[in-house]
Amino acid sequence: MQNTFREEFYIPKLEKMTIKLYFIVVWITVLINLFIVQGTMQAVFADDAFLGTTLDSCIQTLSDENQWDLTTKKIRGIITADDDLYLCTELVGALRDDRIPSVLALVGKISYLTRNFSLNRQRDFSDNFVAITLVRIGESAIYPLLEVRSKGRGSIFFQGSELYFRYALPKESAYAIIDDYIEDNKEVFKAEQVENLNDLKTRLANKYKIENDQLTPLSQKTRNHPLYLERRLLISENLSVLGEDEKVFHATKKLGVLRAVEAVRPLVPLLLLKPETVVNNEINERFDTIKDYPAAIALAQIGIPSIWGLLEEIAANDHDDTYLEVAYKTMTVILPGVAIPGFVNETIKKQKDKVAQLRLYKLYPLMGLPIPE
Repeated sequence: MQNTFREEFYIPKLEKMTIKLYFIVVWITVLINLFIVQGTMQAVFADDAFLGTTLDSCIQTLSDENQWDLTTKKIRGIITADDDLYLCTELVGALRDDRIPSVLALVGKISYLTRNFSLNRQRDFSDNFVAITLVRIGESAIYPLLEVRSKGRGSIFFQGSELYFRYALPKESAYAIIDDYIEDNKEVFKAEQVENLNDLKTRLANKYKIENDQLTPLSQKTRNHPLYLERRLLISENLSVLGEDEKVFHATKKLGVLRAVEAVRPLVPLLLLKPETVVNNEINERFDTIKDYPAAIALAQIGIPSIWGLLEEIAANDHDDTYLEVAYKTMTVILPGVAIPGFVNETIKKQKDKVAQLRLYKLYPLMGLPIPE
């Protein structure tokens, strides 16, 4: 038995070398796989880290100058769709977050571009993803952009700010806001600052001739983000109960806080609906003129899309003077009064129905303008 045992487990020298080589190959394979798995894990965790990102952490990322130092990308100011910086920027726009830190951070980096050649759009538009994000955010970017523009920047910054005004406002409204801003600051502005802002008007005159562009769609990763999905769910839930008497005011308030563009169309018919008790207990001065109308407050929070929605509603249906007055006040809460005629006139141009145009002309006295004959 002993001999048999030895013979059974006896390994010649050549066979020993073969087995050693075999084990070496196995270990190398294992190490390679470990590196691959580790890389995959890091990629997964990096993805999970973004998916778990809070809005506050995204705003912090955008506000951190170091995050925008893209020297590792070889070309400063070029962002790729895989960068967390890009995803945080896009998420802030998707959630329509208009808090000052994120707005100021994005305004300061409006010249940063992205390269995504798969989109069949004009490159100058689809590349300016920061400008596109600010368009999604809305009117809170207007005056920070004008302040930066007045100080003068390079042509790339000019391009980004022009794109913002072109897609956020009608041309007439953009001109009026710029002129009003110059007038308000004439005591402190130097001649060069006024020249820079007038140059913006000149450049916009050419930009507004280009039509039929659309905002670049949100990436799939942003659409899958928990915060975006939660927002969509909350909007859907609150829209579904707008018609229920006992829930309408709570839903209205929530949709305003969410700045839900989807809520504009169902809210504009509810503009004059008043609660029996006070719903908005914490009304700041901004909403003082419309404090009795929860739907008006919600529309004012939603911003520029509400102006278009209110004008479409006025054009489509007969409303009394009270509705027109509250609608106009709501618009002026969103933007200064000088900007509203541009929206009204642009809406009138799009109306083929003369009756619809006449309904919109009723807003002229509220704007301090004579009704055209």
